[in-house]
Amino acid sequence: MDALRAILPPKKFTLLTVHSEKHKCRKLIFTRSSDKSTELRQFHTYVLCADGVAVLGLELVVYESIDGTVTLFVSKADTSGYYHIGENEVRLNIGKVIKELILYTLKLHCSVNTDIRICLFAKSMQQYLFLGSENNPKKHVLSDADLVKWWIRCLDSMSQISCKSAKLYIPGIDSRNLSKYFPTNSNFHWSKGDIFGTSEVDGANSELAVKTIPRFFDDPKTRFLDLIVENGRAKKVTHEQFLIELESQQEFRLGKSVGLIGLKGSISTDKIEAETVSLQDSDDFQKLIVSLDFENKIEAEKSTVKLLEFCEDFCRHELKGCAENTQNKKETVNKPKIDIQMLQPRKKRKT
Repeated sequence: MDALRAILPPKKFTLLTVHSEKHKCRKLIFTRSSDKSTELRQFHTYVLCADGVAVLGLELVVYESIDGTVTLFVSKADTSGYYHIGENEVRLNIGKVIKELILYTLKLHCSVNTDIRICLFAKSMQQYLFLGSENNPKKHVLSDADLVKWWIRCLDSMSQISCKSAKLYIPGIDSRNLSKYFPTNSNFHWSKGDIFGTSEVDGANSELAVKTIPRFFDDPKTRFLDLIVENGRAKKVTHEQFLIELESQQEFRLGKSVGLIGLKGSISTDKIEAETVSLQDSDDFQKLIVSLDFENKIEAEKSTVKLLEFCEDFCRHELKGCAENTQNKKETVNKPKIDIQMLQPRKKRKT
């Protein structure tokens, strides 16, 4: 967590980290009916709190394949809008925080030269995790296009990853217009397509969708793929046709620019360990977050207390940021250095 402390403002934060135990699940990519092999899946839920209120929530799902490939899916990310920036404070950079949490999660699963994939479904919504936060006038909600660009910048900044393929697919947008979403000075070579497709040309793929589309947990694409199977079209719909038909689905209607973003590459890191909770505790924590009220500051503080109480004896870390305020660097250069507190997890919750 040293990297996280380095980019947090110089004040106290509480980070809740709920990692479920690893458990078996169906294969991410269907191969054949006779293949009954499974993969390992683990849920990671993070809530960052400041000044007694939750300010950021992130849900990640990680799959470990038999061949050693690690696939990280960004399930949900949301802010409450209740982090108030003082006149002389360093801004809380949400993008950098999410980047470090993703990299930290990869370290829980990866070691030397591990093949990885990072995938997400970018769609702008008023709220994903913090119910009622859409009524907070200080909450900054990006447009659909800006959110896609924001996520690409976030992933593009991950210099620790040796990228082999960086893809973006937005239904209804051609390659020329899609290039407007890519950073000017990009670290990766972004192009139109899908990292799960076999063709490098506009993501076209004549293979069956059921053999190429990943079945992520709580993902609109998975729900649509399951619907195709239920309707007896599994042997008819190709990968390319699947992406075309996505345009008619609810998540893609009303002129929404929904981005399917994916990175494929490798990462070398020292594997780390973190305490885990039961699958039931993890599920209960996720359900608790979306059941709480964040409509105003008072309710948000009450809701945060409930989250903190849930993690009273486990998965709770006290952090103190040490990011410098470059705007006031001349004024603070002679001030004493900030004392960086070590990450101190609480005792494991008794069962």
